[in-house]
Amino acid sequence: MSTDEVQATLHALSSSQILILRDINEWSAPEAADYPGITVEAAKSRLHRARNLMKPRLMAGCYSAGDAC
Repeated sequence: MSTDEVQATLHALSSSQILILRDINEWSAPEAADYPGITVEAAKSRLHRARNLMKPRLMAGCYSAGDAC
């Protein structure tokens, strides 16, 4: 795995964490930002990025990691 691939994976994971905290656990923005120790603005940015990454997968019917999409 290349350095770029590792960095992309880490970004996706950090965005996914905020998505889970906000949309599934229903935490407030300040609560979700405090957990990984980032600013509320950074949490909102990651949430936006994660939602944009998830939307096409959900629209294509990819509801789990094992789905071939």
